[in-house]
Amino acid sequence: MAYNKGGAVSEKQRWTGMTKTDGLEKTGGKKGAVMNRQRRQFLINSRRLESEIETKELRIWWIAEKIKVDRKTISRWLAGTVKAAARENIQALADLLECAFDDLCLQEEPAPVAVPEPKAMAAELIRQKGLKDLLEPTHNHALLEALVSASIDPNLPPDTLAVLLLDLAHAKVRQHRYKESEENAQQALKLLMNSSDLALRSRARMALANVLSLQSKPREALDSMEVSVELARACDDELLLAKGLSNHAHTLFMMAHFQDARLLVDEALLIHDRLRASTGRTDTSNCTALRVAMLIAFSLGENELAQDYIQRGLVMARELKYRFSELLSLVFGVYAESLQPSPRQGCCEELLRYLSEIEALGHHPDACQYTVFALLNLGQGEVALEVALRTLKIETSPYDEATKNMDVAAAEWFLGRKESARKRVQEAEGILRAHGYELRADEAMVRLETWKGVAQES
Repeated sequence: MAYNKGGAVSEKQRWTGMTKTDGLEKTGGKKGAVMNRQRRQFLINSRRLESEIETKELRIWWIAEKIKVDRKTISRWLAGTVKAAARENIQALADLLECAFDDLCLQEEPAPVAVPEPKAMAAELIRQKGLKDLLEPTHNHALLEALVSASIDPNLPPDTLAVLLLDLAHAKVRQHRYKESEENAQQALKLLMNSSDLALRSRARMALANVLSLQSKPREALDSMEVSVELARACDDELLLAKGLSNHAHTLFMMAHFQDARLLVDEALLIHDRLRASTGRTDTSNCTALRVAMLIAFSLGENELAQDYIQRGLVMARELKYRFSELLSLVFGVYAESLQPSPRQGCCEELLRYLSEIEALGHHPDACQYTVFALLNLGQGEVALEVALRTLKIETSPYDEATKNMDVAAAEWFLGRKESARKRVQEAEGILRAHGYELRADEAMVRLETWKGVAQES
């Protein structure tokens, strides 16, 4: 079947053959056209469908319920893994979405707009060379944001512009500017509505789902994550699929759907093991998949399995060199949070050893926070305060400075230095609000209110 650029077909082409239907094998030519008329199948415009659903802020499960199809079928229409639908299903969608029947069928795609230089050249270099991956080891996300922002031009090809916006979303999420990151991911998705690059569309869906999860919106993230996995399956990119599966598992974990989450993360780990065996390389997402597996195992009370995942994760983190400190802190964080009030002997020393190992490769504030949290759970207030105060000497971003002061405050409160603790949290709350970190600032205020309540009770 002859497709136009981006997979679009004309009205005439729509009736001359099909590539795939809701459950039919490939057909073509006159025979295929007759079969399509008889079965009343139409090529569905998945990008337009996606746009209508996004614009009207509808949920996949609700649409599926209304038009009486399986929600996975709608996910496959959106991903393009099922390219055709019965006339009555498209009509039902059109009625529900309040749009024309023909709007949901494939149409011709407009010619691309000419792109000015030199921004076009810079943008293509950023896309091809992977600026985000090159700068990631430096943790200089403000620099990444500045370089990407300077290269953005609305006349760039949609796919290229979408890549820049996704890199911008990543830079902002690493600076904890989640709302702005969400907006950039949404912009990228809109640009990709007519893209034939399934992997890029999967990445965009995954980016949006992840930033929604970071804002504690797992239900909103679920639809995007499901479509992302479908797209990754369709483009036969195993690494992308493994990342999508583990992220999907984490979303389900946040919703306490532990068994469903386990099935997905187990599949992700199998893919990672297969890729590791065939290439001899470990990807950073292998480590994060193990972290999700640990969280699920701990939640199900399977502590021995969780400890096994931790040890595997630590080994892989050490193999990943430039990402070592970040990944080790992720794995270490689960370890720290899993400690019981009466842990095994030597546990405190083990915590400090892991922290020293991370700090030797480069400061990572999360690792210090995990350590303070764990030491306080162990009743080691003085040691926790020493660790927290040590991190204040390392210059970092305003966000990290405020977070570190909250860690110091927690240790001070534990040791009975309550006035100093309150003052630190109030100062941290002011810094966070001044830099736009509203969610974290709200957490600081909740902490103050909690401490106030405890003081009144005592």
